[in-house]
Amino acid sequence: MGTDGLKLVFCIMERGKAAAARKAVEAMGVQFALTAYGRGTADFAQGGWEGEKDLLLFAVPGAREARALDTLTAVLGLDQPGRGTAFTLPLSEVADPRTLQLLSGAQNSPEEGTL
Repeated sequence: MGTDGLKLVFCIMERGKAAAARKAVEAMGVQFALTAYGRGTADFAQGGWEGEKDLLLFAVPGAREARALDTLTAVLGLDQPGRGTAFTLPLSEVADPRTLQLLSGAQNSPEEGTL
């Protein structure tokens, strides 16, 4: 499969929830998921929300996009206010074809000094 049908899933959630989300998407067959930790610029402490968030990024075939979003919604309660959000982008929109080939190992790295 090329990268045309792949979707990059972004999920922003409450701090400490990434492990459960990762386990759920790995059970769907996701081979690689990147977990990162972020901090927002707004001060939500007065509203009872924490500014620190977990982020999870992974790719799925387009045919499994809805299942991935439904899984994250169920596991994290994303249908409730303040729990987080998840969205997708076509992977082909995130990087150009040459970069995607390099990332997938389909092409050797460029010679040093060339781009």
